[in-house]
Amino acid sequence: MIESACPDCGSTAFFMHKARGEVICKKCAFVLEDNPIDFGADWREFDEDGSGESNRHAGAPFDPRIGNNLATTVGNLGDLSHLTGKQRLKVKRLRAKQGWAATGFEHRLDQAFNNLRMLTSRLGVPSYIEKDAAELYREAVARNLARCRPTEHLVTATVWIACKRNQAPIAWKEFATKADIDLRTLHRTTKLLIRTLSLKIHPASPVDFVAKFSAKLSLTHKVEQKAVKLLEEFIRKKSGMNPLSLAATAMYVACLQSEVQRTQKSIAQTAGITETTLRNTLQMLFPKKPGSKAKKRKYV
Repeated sequence: MIESACPDCGSTAFFMHKARGEVICKKCAFVLEDNPIDFGADWREFDEDGSGESNRHAGAPFDPRIGNNLATTVGNLGDLSHLTGKQRLKVKRLRAKQGWAATGFEHRLDQAFNNLRMLTSRLGVPSYIEKDAAELYREAVARNLARCRPTEHLVTATVWIACKRNQAPIAWKEFATKADIDLRTLHRTTKLLIRTLSLKIHPASPVDFVAKFSAKLSLTHKVEQKAVKLLEEFIRKKSGMNPLSLAATAMYVACLQSEVQRTQKSIAQTAGITETTLRNTLQMLFPKKPGSKAKKRKYV
């Protein structure tokens, strides 16, 4: 423990000699402490090949998807396949006893994160969205939102919010269908999380859906850019409309102007709306037929 003043001269001005690992008084050169313990982060790493130092941490970074990052797992399923019968039973007993040592909170986190991994795998979202959803779930548990509520509902709501926060929009109906959850339950749980955690979720923009719809319809980048320009005009004309309807209408008009044959039925199914909604939105934005060649080619 470094003293507050030099015991020899009473000075409080010290400096640390890093090469020797000593704390020395600046006035009388008295050595106050040698080999002090550095409680900071360990940024130094030495390889066997003598390549020197690198800016990596000494351990793995914190992963919010793991219930207890400090826990050590005894074996895994891959290791069990290489063991004999008695050894396999012994390892299974050790794994079971290790599970007994975990707290109830860790068990609930592991169960929730297992549901989270299955849901994100079904939706096909990247790992950074999965980590963001895990952090949201931890915050929700810290606020006691997991009490008297099914874990699946809370996990599903955190994934939807994580998709919105990371610019990976997905329609409510499509998400509820893939997640196998009631749409009203999803709305209610999501609103509860946003209100309790004080989250700022911006409304979805029709432009965010263009790339997704373009990939499903196998359209070119030129058609996609034209749809984005049309959407910018639509947003200036009309506000408060369904972003899926606007995006589908822009894709349809861009296909007409680019002479790309895509039916109203295929575009409506891709956007998750009906053909009637697509035609009504088209009539609201274009009282006349869009494009000069739209009268000759009407893809229905």
